[in-house]
Amino acid sequence: MTDLTFVPSRPLTIGTELEWQLLDPATGKLSNSSIELLDHVHQKDDALAEQIIPEGVQNTIEVNSTVHESVTLLLEELYALRDRLQISLSALNLALAGSGTHPFEAWTKREVFPKTRYLKLHKQYGFLFKRFAVFGQHIHIGCSTAQDMLYLIHALARYIPHFIALSAASPFYAGVDTFFESSRLTMVDSFPTSGAMPFIQDWSKFQEYYEQLRSFKLIESLKELYWDIRPHPNFGTVEIRVFDSPLSLRKAATLVAYTQALSAYLLDTRPSLHPSLYLPYNYNRFSALRYGFNAMLVDFNSDTPKPLLEDLLLTFAQIKPYAQKLGSLNLLEALEIECRQGINDAQKLRDFYKKEGNFGAMMKYAIKAWQQS
Repeated sequence: MTDLTFVPSRPLTIGTELEWQLLDPATGKLSNSSIELLDHVHQKDDALAEQIIPEGVQNTIEVNSTVHESVTLLLEELYALRDRLQISLSALNLALAGSGTHPFEAWTKREVFPKTRYLKLHKQYGFLFKRFAVFGQHIHIGCSTAQDMLYLIHALARYIPHFIALSAASPFYAGVDTFFESSRLTMVDSFPTSGAMPFIQDWSKFQEYYEQLRSFKLIESLKELYWDIRPHPNFGTVEIRVFDSPLSLRKAATLVAYTQALSAYLLDTRPSLHPSLYLPYNYNRFSALRYGFNAMLVDFNSDTPKPLLEDLLLTFAQIKPYAQKLGSLNLLEALEIECRQGINDAQKLRDFYKKEGNFGAMMKYAIKAWQQS
C-alpha cells in the first residue's frame, strides 16, 4: 500500500505560485541569469528569500506565497516579494515580467537549471522539457478532508474554460501571433501525464492508482503529474494549474479571489458529479485556449453550444455572496469588469503590439506592468 497520506488543511485557505520571465530590461530578451539572481537574493537569508526559488530553466524565477485566508493579505505578500526581488534585479540590471510565453525567443536558447530533478526530467523528456519552460500561475485551495479534495477537483473541472479565458496571456510565441488567447498550455499537452485527472472519487482508490503509476515507473512523485487540476495531499490542497502568469500582481490576486469564491460555492452547494462531465472537457478546454471570452462551450444537457461569456457572467452572480463573506468582493468585481469589457492580458498584449509593432517594446510594457501594479 502507498505511503501517500492526506494532511488536512483549513478549508478555503489559499496560496499561489507564480512563474516569472527573467529578462534583459534593455532588449526584452530572456536572460539565463537565475543562478546569479538567486545567489544575490539569498545573500540575505530571510523568510521572503526562502519563497523565491528556481524553476526548470535559467530564465525563470518562481515565487511561492505562504498560506492565507484573505486574498487581500496574499496580495500584500506578493507586493513584498516583488519589492524583495527588485533590490537584486536593480543590482544585476535584470527585470521580471509576467505573461504565459515569451513572444519571440526560441526554446532552444533555454538552459536547464542545474538541479538533479530538472536534469533528470530533461534527459527523460528531451526537447519537450525546454519547450515546457513557459510561465504560469498555480492556485491552491485548502480542504479539510481527502474526499473534499477529490470532490473539488472534479467539481472545478467544469470551470477550466473560465480559468483559461480569465487568465489568458500568451497570444504570441516564436515571433508570431498564434491566434490563440493562451498558447502556453499547448506546450504542456505534449506530456503523457497532462490533461484531466481520471474520475476517481475515493481516496483509497486514488492511492492505489498512484501506486500503480509508480510501480510501472511512469512517475516518481505527484509532481510529475501535469494535470490541469491535481491533488496536493501533503498540503491538503487542490492545485489548479491552467492559469497563464498574469501581467500584474493585482490580476494574480483577482484570479485567486475568483477561484476561492467558486470553491466555496461548490463545497457549499455540492452539485452532483458524473463521469460524463469529462466528455466535452477537451473540446471546451481547446475552445477557451483558442477564443478566450468568445469561446463556445458544449453542454450535453443542451442541444446548442453555450457562449463561455454567458456562463462566466452567470457564475460571477452565483459566487458573489461567497466572495462577500471571504472579504474579496472588490477584487472579484474588478475581474468581472474586465470580463464584461472582453479584456484579458492577451488582449492587452495584442493591442500594444498592434500599436507599436515591436516585441521588444511589448516586453518592456510587460516589465512596467509587473513593477507598478
